[in-house]
Amino acid sequence: MLDWLKKLYWECSPHFFSVLFLTTAAFAVYGPILGHEFLGNWDDNRYILENFDVQGISWLRIKAVFSRYYVGNYAPVQMLSYMLDYLLWGLWPGGYLLTNLLLHLAASVLLYRFFFQLTEERLAAWSGAALFLLHPVQVETVAWISQRKNLLAMLFFLGAWDCYRLYRDSISQRGRLYFAASVVALLLAVLSKSIAVIFPVVILIYDNCYPSLSARFKVLDKVPYLLVAVAAAALAVLSQTPNYTEWGAGGGRAGYHGGSAMATFLTMLPVFCSYIRLIVWPFNLSALYDPAIHKSIDAYVLAAALVLSVICFLLYRLYKYDRRIAFWPLLAIVALLPVSQIVPLVTLINDRYLYFPMIGVAALLAYGVKLAGVRWPGRLRPIIISLTILLFFLAGVSMQRIDVWRNGISLWKDTVGKSPKLALAWEGLGEALHYNAQPDYEGAKKAYLRAVELSPDSDITRYNLGLLYTSLNDFANADQVLRELLKRSPNNVMGWAAFGDLALRRSLFTEAETRFRKALSLQPEAVQVHQKIGNLMIVLGRFDEARHCYLRIEEIQGGNDPINAYELARLEALAGDAGGAIRWLETALQRGYGNFAGIMTDEELTPIRSDGRFGDLVTKYFPKP
Repeated sequence: MLDWLKKLYWECSPHFFSVLFLTTAAFAVYGPILGHEFLGNWDDNRYILENFDVQGISWLRIKAVFSRYYVGNYAPVQMLSYMLDYLLWGLWPGGYLLTNLLLHLAASVLLYRFFFQLTEERLAAWSGAALFLLHPVQVETVAWISQRKNLLAMLFFLGAWDCYRLYRDSISQRGRLYFAASVVALLLAVLSKSIAVIFPVVILIYDNCYPSLSARFKVLDKVPYLLVAVAAAALAVLSQTPNYTEWGAGGGRAGYHGGSAMATFLTMLPVFCSYIRLIVWPFNLSALYDPAIHKSIDAYVLAAALVLSVICFLLYRLYKYDRRIAFWPLLAIVALLPVSQIVPLVTLINDRYLYFPMIGVAALLAYGVKLAGVRWPGRLRPIIISLTILLFFLAGVSMQRIDVWRNGISLWKDTVGKSPKLALAWEGLGEALHYNAQPDYEGAKKAYLRAVELSPDSDITRYNLGLLYTSLNDFANADQVLRELLKRSPNNVMGWAAFGDLALRRSLFTEAETRFRKALSLQPEAVQVHQKIGNLMIVLGRFDEARHCYLRIEEIQGGNDPINAYELARLEALAGDAGGAIRWLETALQRGYGNFAGIMTDEELTPIRSDGRFGDLVTKYFPKP
């Protein structure tokens, strides 16, 4: 054991300062995200804040995350990581972002190790890893809690790759263990995010460009990886197909941009050039971009095709010169394939799509530093100074970008400033202002109206605008907007529910029930609609029907929701069943319900507040200091 520790020390000690720099740089640049908020209107709410499946750890919750889609994604590993976060931090967003930061740092350290093994130069490996760590296009992945899937996929992807290399170059029986570990790591990667399906292609090219000295080139050993990738790809296509009749439908798939495959292809040529620009000149980064759609060959398409042709020619020459270096831009290209609209996605371009391609970009810098050191061996100082200037520049741009991500309002204001004709950006700003802890209703209304002006087909904007008018008691405008929504989309579940809310706000109980039940007929599993009907039944004194609604929610959600259990406790208290109310209140507390002030002041719980069992529960779950 002592000898093993000595060996580990001598292997790690030369790299101590490199890893220390990466760690210090990570916390210096990304540290401010620990004070950021959840993005309540951009996936963080649906992944965490409103997702009781991740708010605690139990077998029921683990079963749930392996059997459901979330925001149009099947990513159980991502959900499991949120469970651990909740166990550590509750609902403090800084804790979730700290996990993101640590995962990004871990990936950077793994890349440093990988680059060092390939270049055998610490400075080269350090520069590549630092570029990956600090480049501004990485900010979106690290500063957005919902992009945890990208970080986890990267970590397991690198682990799978490292184990594969050990398997490939091993001459002992342990090679089989490395192979098994590699397949398991890939499985975890694709269960984090489907981008990891590129792995079989990556290792095929890697074997060609970095041939093993101890083993011949193999194809059959790629089959297990291919099977995992194909299954993950099929699942991704299925989960990413949205059903717009369902409440809060998620999914990234869309029709061809421009109406045809050819238009999408022509549009993607300038988009690929935009990715190159974002890497080389990372300014005007945005949460959403608004690239032009090209339905025919024009000057922009021709120019982009020329640039990409030149790059392909240079890559061919580089492959002929040194295939080991050529591997890395090839990897970057392969990493862009899943988001190159082969399967059309809603968004054409995003910063987060560059997280995996940045491996190749970082490696090119590492090799560039190594070659510069070989060519000018006596000029190490200028190389270090140049690298320092580059990294400080990138760190400064990243810190500016990080500040934009501090909350939803700052993010969407930045987005509409950069894409003022993008309806989705105005919709995002409207939601951020509307649903903020201190709502700006007037600002939200202006943003929604601008979004409708830019995209008259937007159902979600009309839905939110109808809710906004309802909350302002502007019933005439709310009625007009929601009727327009339902005329355009008569099967819109959320629209019918909002239409029911409007009737309820006007004390038109019969109309409210009719509209809610219409929504339920369109989506019988819609928890939100069952909640609305249950609440209405309590108002009308129809306790049995209310109980049926809440118990149906228990069935749908698998018994994870503390709020629903609390509503059942309130219902049973009103219905005069003190024992049932106590049991459901204890269930709510066991599931994590923690609103002590609400429990002690809730009028519906008055009938059981004098019950000794109520006092015992309060003492047990809210002990005095």
